[in-house]
Amino acid sequence: MDVTDVTAEARDVNGITVVCERIPFFQSVSFGIWVLAGSRNETDDNLGVSHFLEHLVFKGSDARTASDIAMEIDELGGNVEAFTTRENTCFGAHVVNQRLDKAFSLIAEIMLGSTFPQDEMELERRVILEELRAVDDSPADLAYEKLYQNRFPDHPLGRPIAGSPEAVLNVDRQNLFEFRDSHYAPPSIVVSAGGDITMEKLAALVETHFGHLTPGKAQPQPATPDPSPAEDFIHKEIEQAHMLVAGPGLCVTDKRRMTQMLLNTIFGGGVSSRLFQNIREKRGLAYSIHSFHDRFADCGVAGVYAACAPETLDEIWRITLEEMHILCSTKVDPKELARAKAQAQDNVRLSYESLDSRVSQMAAQMTYHRRFFSMEETLEQISSVTADQVRDLAGTIFGAPSSFTTLVVGPNSARRPTLAH
Repeated sequence: MDVTDVTAEARDVNGITVVCERIPFFQSVSFGIWVLAGSRNETDDNLGVSHFLEHLVFKGSDARTASDIAMEIDELGGNVEAFTTRENTCFGAHVVNQRLDKAFSLIAEIMLGSTFPQDEMELERRVILEELRAVDDSPADLAYEKLYQNRFPDHPLGRPIAGSPEAVLNVDRQNLFEFRDSHYAPPSIVVSAGGDITMEKLAALVETHFGHLTPGKAQPQPATPDPSPAEDFIHKEIEQAHMLVAGPGLCVTDKRRMTQMLLNTIFGGGVSSRLFQNIREKRGLAYSIHSFHDRFADCGVAGVYAACAPETLDEIWRITLEEMHILCSTKVDPKELARAKAQAQDNVRLSYESLDSRVSQMAAQMTYHRRFFSMEETLEQISSVTADQVRDLAGTIFGAPSSFTTLVVGPNSARRPTLAH
């Protein structure tokens, strides 16, 4: 079968965006049902509700008990999953094509028909509290969690996705019903699928299971956060110091996003990157060092993470600032840029061979861009990035260290990186 037989299309079904990419030489189907609401859409009165809801839908519905749901998931084979982010909640499955109808029916049922049994809710509340404790026990996870709180104070993006222990204890069934009624409705639903499935089949499934929904009320757009430069130190008696430094990033739809991908690759995105080579390979100062970028609808975060011995923290911070300065002031060597482009383009090609990845990409593209991007278009966008554009974007992101948010988790002997460097 020729790859040109692969076709992707989008359609509106009862106000729901339906996205399908047929790959006839596959014997399985991956699908996801995205609700365009996450922790960012919560209020002070219902913190943690989106994540709590995602957990609790598996604990009983109008047609199935928690035990029924668990057994049916195992009988499906494949993989059934759900997750919550700051801007979305997703429920989905990857199954052989013969199991598609049953899997889609199950996911739709638990999403829309969960009764949130009180006894199951109390059990799951304990599970989520354990999940929060696990974050506190992981210095890296704790650092990322606190970074967002410090970067976006008093804003929903700064809140932990799972909420705080106090918030989890306060969530009640009414919160769950109200959040589902407000957000689990068109047009805030996107259904994406790929593999051995046609648009006609997918649209029929959506019509059968979601066609009865009435459009929800228009939700107010969350306010754009005002990033805060801040310094913080969290004491933990552990062997290593965990450092995070974050500055401004790009939003999902920014036309410079491919430039940022390459900048991140060159700066700290792989084993040939400047941070990895200069900090780990040449000096042995850290086991883990990398740069990152997180994008949201209207803003972004770009930064650096390092785990190291407390006494090396200050030197790592100094080298990191030096590398930032070089990127801001000097054009990237053509060979280094070409290597980064090749790496990024190969990652794009590989992602197109992952069914789950394609399904997620299509959903994100329709959610944020309202269109598809072909692989050829994406590869060309990467290819067209220039050294001048990389330098200019580095200046935007790294050019003002006084705007950074810095955080260290570690023993008291760890020196804090200061914005005054």
